[in-house]
Amino acid sequence: MKVGTARVLRLGRSLLLVLVALAISGSVGLAQTPDAACAADSLYLISPAPENLFLALQASSADEEDEARQGLLLSWPNLDVTQATCFSISEITEVDFEMEVAGGFRDAIDRVFLFTAPNVGTVGSITDDQVYLSWGTTAETVIGTIRGEINLANNGGVLRYDLSADEWIQVNIGLPRTMRKTNVLALAEGKDGFLVGAFSGGISVTSTPEGVFTNAGTGWSRLRSDLFDGSTQVTNVAVSASNSQHFAVGTNAKGVFVTRDGGVNFTQWRSELADPAPEILPTDYRVKAMDWSSDRFFVVVANFGIFVSEDEGQTFSHSEFLLPRDLADPESELIIPSVNSLTVDKNNNDRVFLCLQNYGVYESLDGGDNWHDLGGDLVVPDPDQPFAYEHSALSVAVDAVDDQLLVAGFLAEGLYRSPDGGNTWTYLDGAPQPANLGDLETIQIISTPTAGEFFALEDLWSVLHSTDGGQTWDHFATQPVLDKGRDLLMCADDSGDFYLASYGGGIYESRSWIPLHETMIVGTDDDLLGFDLGLDIRFTEGAVAESDSLKLTCQTYQGWAVWRSPSHDPDNMEMLGMFDLVNPEDCIIGFCGDINYDPIPRCFASKRAACFNFDTPDTVRFFDEEVYNGFAYYYAVTSIDYGNTAEISAESSTNLRQFSPRFDGDPESAFNGPGSRKFILVNTKTEPAEKGEEIYVFPNPLRPGEGFADAPGSRVRFTNLPAESRVRVFTLAGDDVIDLGPELQVGDNIDWVTVNREGVEVGPGAYIYKVVMPQREPYWGRLIVIR
Repeated sequence: MKVGTARVLRLGRSLLLVLVALAISGSVGLAQTPDAACAADSLYLISPAPENLFLALQASSADEEDEARQGLLLSWPNLDVTQATCFSISEITEVDFEMEVAGGFRDAIDRVFLFTAPNVGTVGSITDDQVYLSWGTTAETVIGTIRGEINLANNGGVLRYDLSADEWIQVNIGLPRTMRKTNVLALAEGKDGFLVGAFSGGISVTSTPEGVFTNAGTGWSRLRSDLFDGSTQVTNVAVSASNSQHFAVGTNAKGVFVTRDGGVNFTQWRSELADPAPEILPTDYRVKAMDWSSDRFFVVVANFGIFVSEDEGQTFSHSEFLLPRDLADPESELIIPSVNSLTVDKNNNDRVFLCLQNYGVYESLDGGDNWHDLGGDLVVPDPDQPFAYEHSALSVAVDAVDDQLLVAGFLAEGLYRSPDGGNTWTYLDGAPQPANLGDLETIQIISTPTAGEFFALEDLWSVLHSTDGGQTWDHFATQPVLDKGRDLLMCADDSGDFYLASYGGGIYESRSWIPLHETMIVGTDDDLLGFDLGLDIRFTEGAVAESDSLKLTCQTYQGWAVWRSPSHDPDNMEMLGMFDLVNPEDCIIGFCGDINYDPIPRCFASKRAACFNFDTPDTVRFFDEEVYNGFAYYYAVTSIDYGNTAEISAESSTNLRQFSPRFDGDPESAFNGPGSRKFILVNTKTEPAEKGEEIYVFPNPLRPGEGFADAPGSRVRFTNLPAESRVRVFTLAGDDVIDLGPELQVGDNIDWVTVNREGVEVGPGAYIYKVVMPQREPYWGRLIVIR
C-alpha cells in the first residue's frame, strides 16, 4: 500500500484547537482478488490502511490569500492499483502460447478485452512477416472503444550484415516493441559506430512517427520526444564524419534540425538556409536528401535548393543549381530539379553526385559550386510528357579504386553501369530483376572497400551483389529474411559490414514486456487513445493459429465514500460524501473546502463529490464543515463499487452498491479487513481571545450548567461588537431563529438567552449567526448548543 503524508492547512486566529489523531494498529494486507473471482467479474474491495488516514482541522486565516474554510480535512493515499484492482486471463480457444499480464488496472471502469489472431505464425518468428494479435473492448458501443494490435514477429528493424559470421544481426535493443510495423525511415553512422535513426510504427511507412533515436553501442535511446513527436515525419538523418556530437535531422515539412551537443539542443533551419531569402518561399520545407560524410554538410530542400555548410552546420551557403525545363532549349524556363539522393565520393570530398527525377545524374567537382550533366546517352526526352526525360536516377555509387566506374539505379528500370565517369551508360539487362520493373521504386547502391564490389538493395525484390565492377549481378547469397528496405549503409570501420534499414517487419522478442496502452491503434476513442491502462503484457514462445483468442477481464473500484459517527455510537456511521470516478454528481462547482464555490441551481441529487479534492498527486482529500467545538467523532473511508460494469454503462448501472469495511467486523460490508475508522476530539477554549476586529460568542459550546452564574447553560454573549450592531441567528438549514437588534447592545456586547422569536428554548445543535454592522462587512460565525 502506498503511504502518503498528511497535509494540514494553517489555522487562523478564529479557531484554537487541540487535535487528537490516534493511530489505530493494524493495516490492510496485500488484499487482492483471486484470479477465479476476477474472471467471474468480482472484486475484493479494500479500505485505506487506518494509519494512513489523517485528520486535521483547518480554519479561515486573517490572511486574505488563504481561501480555506473552517472544518475538518481528511486525507489518505490513493489505493495502490496493484492491490485494489484485478485482472484475469481466460482461454476461449486452445492456444500454444501463453499471455502474461502484470501491473495494476488504471481505468475508471471495468473492461473486458478480447484478443484474437487474424493470421498464423510463431511468437518471435524471424521468418514470418506478420504475426498479429488484435485486441479491443467488448460491448464498446456501451462503454467506449479501445482497439489495439500487436506484431509478434521478429524479423525487422535495423539489420546489420556481419561479414565475418556471414549472417544478418538485428540492431534493435531499446526500440519500442509496441510498433505494429517497425519502419526505419532514415539511418546514419558517425565515428566509432555511433548511429542515428528515425522510425515509424504504422501500417504505412510514414504513418505513426516514433521519433529519433541514437545508439552509441549499448542500445537505442529516444531523443527529444518533445521535438520529434508523433506529428513530425522525419525524412533523413546525417552525422558529421569528424564529431558524432554533431548530427542533423531532416523532416517532411519543418526543415532541418542541427545539433552540436549530441541532441540536447537543436537549431531549426528553414528559410534561414538562404541568405538573402528569395522573394517566393516554399510553403513547407521538405528535406529530400542530406550528406555529412565529409567535411561538408549538404542539405537538399524540395522547391528551395541545395545548401552547403563548411562549419559543421553553423552557417549555410546556397548552391545555385537550376535546370532549363527543356534541356534541348537552354533558353527555356529555369526550374529547381527534384533531387532523389545526394552522394559524396568517399575518396574525393569535392566530388558530389545528385540523382534527379527525370534528369538522370549530375556531378560537382568543386564541392557543390558548379554542376554538370552525367546523363550522357541517357538524356532521352520522354515522348509522353512534355519537358520530361525518361530516366529518373535513384542512387549512384563509385568504385573504391576506379573513380571512373559508376553504378546507378533508375526508377522502374534497374541498374546501369558507366566505366567512363558518366559519359556512356550500359543497361545491365543480365542482372536478376523482378518481372514487373515498375515495382522498382526504391534502389540503393553502395560500394565496399574492396575494388569492384557493389551491393544493390531493390525494395520488395532482393539484395543484389556484384564482385566484377558491376558487370554481372546475382542475388546476395545471404539474403535478409525481410525483402522490404529503404536504405543500405556501408559501415565506416572498413570491416565490410553494412546496415539495411528495413520496414514492415516486427521486432518482438518472446517474453518481452510491453505496455498494453502503447499498442492502441486508430479506431480507439479520441479521449482514450494512449490512455495508460497500467498493464504490461508479454507472450511466450508458441504457434499462433488463425482465430486463436483470449479474454482479459479487468475490474476496478469505482470511487470513494467518507463516513462519520458520533463518539458515543461509533458503529452508527453516516455517509457524508461519495465520489464516483465515472459519474461524480454534485451540486457545487469547485472544492467545498474553499471559501468561494458556486452552487448549481436546481440540483437536488448531490453526492457531495465537490468535497473531494485530488489536486495533490496520489492523495485524496475530503472536507467536512459540520464539525463542532467540544464534540468527538469517528471517521472512516471506504472504496466503493457497483459490481461488474464491464459491459454496461456505469452511469446507468442498477447494481447494488458495495463498499469496503469501515471497521473490523463491519456488518454492512461483504469484505474482511480492519477498515480505516479513526477518532478525533475537537476541544477549544471558551474564553474570548485578545480583542481586535474579531467577534466572539461565549461560552461556545454552551453546555448545561456552565457559563454565566446567573443563567448557567442558557445565556451566551456576543462580544467585541461595534456600535449599532445587529445579531441574527439561523439554523444550519437557514431558518430564522431570532433577531437581536442594536437596542439590546450594552457596550460592545449583546446577550442571548438561547430562545427563539416565540420565547421557546432552542434545541441542541449547531447555529449560524450573522453580525450586521454599519462600519464593516457582515461577520458570520457558528455557535454550538448542548442540552
